[in-house]
Amino acid sequence: MDTELKLILGKLLGETYRTQKAQGNTQISDSKIFGLVNGIEEAINAEFDQLELISNKQIDIVMSYLNQYYNGDEKLPNFVTVRLALEQKGISHGTLIDIFKYLKADNRYAPVIDKLGDYEVPNNFSNFK
Repeated sequence: MDTELKLILGKLLGETYRTQKAQGNTQISDSKIFGLVNGIEEAINAEFDQLELISNKQIDIVMSYLNQYYNGDEKLPNFVTVRLALEQKGISHGTLIDIFKYLKADNRYAPVIDKLGDYEVPNNFSNFK
């Protein structure tokens, strides 16, 4: 991402955080907001360097895998088995959780995802939100 775009996005994000904080909707620190709004590279990089794109291909891999269980063609294995099978196809645990959350929020494959149980990154499967 080029510098000018980072500065613009940082300022927009900082102003959004400032508005949310004024409404009591976020606990973002004043220093982070100041850094974003005023182009502090450290603050901007901390916000944007953690972004990871989940590709359509990755979503398709997960949906293709889940489809066999959604149609009732096969018995659904436990979550660990599903996770390991998808890791072999290049889907990390964290990415799998994010894809599950996305699909479930979009009401796709929700019955299958629900049957897999509760899970949370990294290893505690007790609190899927």
